[in-house]
Amino acid sequence: MQAHHYSPPSAAAPAGPAIDLRCRRLTARNVHDLVAFLTRLAAAGDGRWFHPHPFTREAVEELAAPGRGDEYHVWTAGRDGPVVAYGMLRGWEAGYTMPSLGIAVDPQWRGQGIGRRLITHLHVIAAARGADTVRLKVDRSNTTAMALYQAFGYEFRPFSDSEWLGLVNLSAVPARMAA
Repeated sequence: MQAHHYSPPSAAAPAGPAIDLRCRRLTARNVHDLVAFLTRLAAAGDGRWFHPHPFTREAVEELAAPGRGDEYHVWTAGRDGPVVAYGMLRGWEAGYTMPSLGIAVDPQWRGQGIGRRLITHLHVIAAARGADTVRLKVDRSNTTAMALYQAFGYEFRPFSDSEWLGLVNLSAVPARMAA
């Protein structure tokens, strides 16, 4: 298990201890917690922007099965806390060399740098697995996500009437983002 201890920026954080974030690969042990996270995301209306797979227990159990070639990771608040973010790199199982990135952060936990840390984590995994480039799709109306991805160097081109296709060469990710 890889643990990340994170202190949010002082302007966005109430006085108190640092947030203890833990990153874990999705396994059968955290299926229930991820389904609860996805349910909260859907209730907040974020299913319009984040819809990589059905938000059902069955779909999540399939993703958590041992031996998967794609990467699915959950970030929790502390050792036993709720899932506050979810990220993935997928496409390797289908034979692609360029993985597709997807992330989501619980609405109550946004604005604390968690998405930035999650993307950095996933970029490190992609590079370690030999990927030169990562791709993603983003809804054209999701300007907050667009700004985050552009800070990492993603360049966009039309994918559909409602989505952009973003590509980033991992060797070109700004140094401040890779740290």
